[in-house]
Order: sequence, then C-alpha cells, then structure tokens
Amino acid sequence: MKQSEVVLLDENQILEKIDQLTLRQQKLKINKKVNEIENPLQLRINRRLIARLKTQLGKIQEDRQREQDKQSPQ
Repeated sequence: MKQSEVVLLDENQILEKIDQLTLRQQKLKINKKVNEIENPLQLRINRRLIARLKTQLGKIQEDRQREQDKQSPQ
C-alpha cells in the first residue's frame, strides 16, 4: 500500500488496517523464530506500513482537534 492510498483512508479504515497488520506482524515474527519465512523483507515492509498508517491517523486526529479548537468559543 502506497502513501497515496493511505491518505485516502478514513479513520476507521486506518484503525482496522493497523489491527490487521499488527496481527500479521506478530504471526510473521513467530514464523521467523520457528522456521524460515519465505520473504524476510515482509517484516520490514509490514512495519513501515504500520508506521505510515499511524502517522496518517495522527494527522487526521490533529486536524480534527484543530477544527474543534476553532469552533469552541473563548
């Protein structure tokens, strides 16, 4: 998944994807310990994708907080 695809996701989709990828990452780590995995780069790719998703989630939450701050009377 490229960054351009990550930007198009909404908050709920990002959270679901993070959960899926975290579970997949755990399974890959276990498989690596038990025996050889087919593509060891999958661990790195998966880890970076999780980081991209978390970064985008932070941006969405930060934007929402800014909007709330603007709307609240002072």
